[in-house]
Amino acid sequence: MKTNSSLLLSLLLALLLQILNTGTLAAQARFPVTLEEAMAIAQRNYPELKRDQRALERLQALMGTARPSNSTQLFIAGGMVDPANPATGLHSAGFLKAFDWPGTTKMREEALREAVLLGNAELELTDWELRREVSKAYYQLVFTKNLQQHYREKQELMSRLVDLAQARFEFGETGKIPVLSATSKQKQASLEQKEAQKAYDLAHTLFNNWLHSDSVFYALPDSLPLPAPTPNWYVSGGHPHLLKKQQEVRLAEAHITRERSQLMPKILAGGQLQMINETLPFLGYQLGLSLPISRKAIQSRIEGAEKAVALQVAELDATERALENKRRELTTQFLAQRNLLEFSKKELLPLADEQIRSAESAYKSGAVDYHDYVVNLEQGLQTKLEWIYNLRDYHLLRLELEFLSGRR
Repeated sequence: MKTNSSLLLSLLLALLLQILNTGTLAAQARFPVTLEEAMAIAQRNYPELKRDQRALERLQALMGTARPSNSTQLFIAGGMVDPANPATGLHSAGFLKAFDWPGTTKMREEALREAVLLGNAELELTDWELRREVSKAYYQLVFTKNLQQHYREKQELMSRLVDLAQARFEFGETGKIPVLSATSKQKQASLEQKEAQKAYDLAHTLFNNWLHSDSVFYALPDSLPLPAPTPNWYVSGGHPHLLKKQQEVRLAEAHITRERSQLMPKILAGGQLQMINETLPFLGYQLGLSLPISRKAIQSRIEGAEKAVALQVAELDATERALENKRRELTTQFLAQRNLLEFSKKELLPLADEQIRSAESAYKSGAVDYHDYVVNLEQGLQTKLEWIYNLRDYHLLRLELEFLSGRR
């Protein structure tokens, strides 16, 4: 009876674990995505984009602060009119309000507007950088898929190598050493296949980190596409880095205008009611100007703002030169990589496939010994592995150039 109870408990626990595992698998459902879909998911979810969007909304809300908030002063006053007759008195009540000099509000609005445009440029730059990183992670994920395919093929070839070496050993055609060597190579290939799986798992994790989703996604294609025709690369004037730097210049110029607005006087206007003793009250008015007394501090801030403009212009020039230099460097690397791939596709890959097939066939027939077979097999596999790495590098270089030129 005790045994039956233990068995029942074990079955219930197994059922519970199965239910939990099913829920976990459902929560970790995997979905294939294209690169464009992956970028759209990242744009919806990525925290830094949301942060920059909130920062932009804050700047937009501050636009209302350009309007003057000058307070209105209310006052009452009294005094004696005739010192010889203390009973006579002057009583008054009124208000006094300050108004900005015409045009100063527009100056402050311009500075705030340029700040909003800079916030938008920073948002666009963050979006550009996110799409660039998602694209790189996507291609890296597909690349590790290719690595897995390569090492599966190598594992199959090495397994056949063991079988062939064992068969020739059993027929007395060779000694034991080829069998041991082939077995060692098979185990090495198995280890490389596990390393390729680890590389894929890491690339898959990094890719999904950029998407910031509760779901799990994987790249739709199983292999990297072949090289495509190359456009003329150039650095676009709409590059987000350049747009941000240009906007920083405009904001710095607007700060000069805003600081100069502090030199403008304020217009003072007011009115009052006055009454002597108990006579009927009469109206009065005041007009005046409020002038900044300490102009030196304002001039210093203006000079500092002018220096800031010069600094931003210098940074803009440096950014333009850096992007152009980067374009030239990447273009040189890209064209060399494209030529390498064209040669590999036309000459080396067909040779590698033929080398592997012919070597295996020759070893089966006894036309070549174990050493010659292994040398040709490993040469062919190495050529195919280098093709995968070179194709990955080609696509990453092309990606960098596309983003640099504003084509993405």
